[in-house]
Amino acid sequence: MDLVGQIDPHRPYHEIVHYLDRFFIFLFIAASYTPWLSLREFEMNIGQVTLKIIWSTALCGAIYQYHWRKKYALLSLILYLTVALLPAVSLVFMKDHSGIGDILLGGLMYIIGTYFYTMDGKIPLAHAIWHWFVTLAVFIHFYAAERHLFSH
Repeated sequence: MDLVGQIDPHRPYHEIVHYLDRFFIFLFIAASYTPWLSLREFEMNIGQVTLKIIWSTALCGAIYQYHWRKKYALLSLILYLTVALLPAVSLVFMKDHSGIGDILLGGLMYIIGTYFYTMDGKIPLAHAIWHWFVTLAVFIHFYAAERHLFSH
């Protein structure tokens, strides 16, 4: 989506497209964990609690992007990492551990992508590389869900 905004960054729609780009990344990541947190059994209801926290954080991240994206860059990174990594903490409490390796691999892709996210403007194409890692992570999570949650 941000590619459209990069074509001519001086157009009036540039800020809207840039905002939507960041907005949907938060939702994209939260959605990639949702099947695991919704369909697997967890000890102490951790899955449902984590699901509520990551979606609340994703929505806060999306709202933050609209209001303060340029002002508090560190907060954006913290929100992103929370949505991307908090579900990994809850995996310990899953009763069925099949698919954990795939989930962790997807989470690792989010973490690696974070490096490029922080290098936006310093490394050529860093933002595009970050998108590539996010897309790869979501693909891994989709494949894992298909293989471990929906194939039975």
